[in-house]
This record gives sequence, structure tokens and C-alpha cells, in this order.
Amino acid sequence: MILKIFQRIKLYRQLRFFQYLYLNYFCKNIVRTDNSRIFPYRGCILDLASGSKIYLSGSDMEIGCDRLKGSKMETLIRLRKNAIWSCEGGCRISYSSTIEVLHNAILDSQFFTMNSNSVLIAAKKIQLGQDVMIGRGVVIYDSDHHAIRNSQGTVTNPDAPVFIGNHVWQHYRLRQYCGCKRNGARKCSFWHTV
Repeated sequence: MILKIFQRIKLYRQLRFFQYLYLNYFCKNIVRTDNSRIFPYRGCILDLASGSKIYLSGSDMEIGCDRLKGSKMETLIRLRKNAIWSCEGGCRISYSSTIEVLHNAILDSQFFTMNSNSVLIAAKKIQLGQDVMIGRGVVIYDSDHHAIRNSQGTVTNPDAPVFIGNHVWQHYRLRQYCGCKRNGARKCSFWHTV
């Protein structure tokens, strides 16, 4: 009993405690179907625009975890207007990572881990399967974030959804761009572009 109390105190000392209270008890942008919670560690910045929603179920969401003692590195989570993040099974997002869900975009995830210095930006839809492991420095986009038009004026690089299946390991410095599908039990390796 006493050990459990000390462990709980140690955890709360690592969190942005008032943000923890706000996100778990007062924020209208967070919708839960069970007792899952969001744990915003120190250095975590959440920017939730009006109309954006995080649907949380299955397990806790840890944001900014594993930060080195004395480090000032930040973990950035931004949901723009009407963006949706459906998180079934929770996640662990390490320090110095960035997740951004742009206007009217969807991030649909089951349990995943995201290591430091990784970036995930959804402009349309990104879907992560169960037990996806995103290594250090991985970049996942579903858009080029600018339109390239041919001589007829049609867009040659349209946004396209990204699907990453169950049990996929996105290895160090992988670049994964729009329209990509990765299905089950795969390892994507060093400096690989998909």
C-alpha cells in the first residue's frame, strides 16, 4: 500500500499536474468510453483547436514520456479545427516527438509507441494498426503539403491516406509518405523511403 502511494507520487511529480487534471476531468475535446487517461509529462504541449476531438479507449495515453533528467525537450501534439484522433488501446509518445492532425483530418490508431524526434502529420487520414513501433527520427506524412500541377492544371501529387498495419516496426530515419500501405509483421529499415 505504502509502496503504491510512493509510486503514484513519483508519477505525478513527472507530469504537468494541472494539465493532467484539465485533460482528464474538464476538457470537452477529450471523449472517453472507459477509464483511460491522458498522462502529459513535463515538456508536453497539447494544442486542441475548437471542434477537434480525441476519442480515447482501451488504455492510457502517455505523452512526452522517457525524457532525460534535466532535459527541456518538448513533445508537441496539435489538433487543428475539426481534426479527429481516435486512439483505441492507448499509446506511448516519447519526448521531442510531434503529432499534428490538420483541419478535418483523421488519425486512427490502436496501441503504438513513438520514439523521440519522430514526426507524424495527418492532412487527410493516417491509420496505425495494433502494436506499431515508430523508431527514432521517423517521418510519416499523408500529404506533400503543397500542390504540384501539370500543364493541364491537375494536381499530380494529391493527398492520399497512409495505412500501417499490425505489428509493424518503423525503423530509424524511415520516411513514409502519402498513399503508402504497410501490412503486418514488418520491419522497415534505416534511411528507407516508402
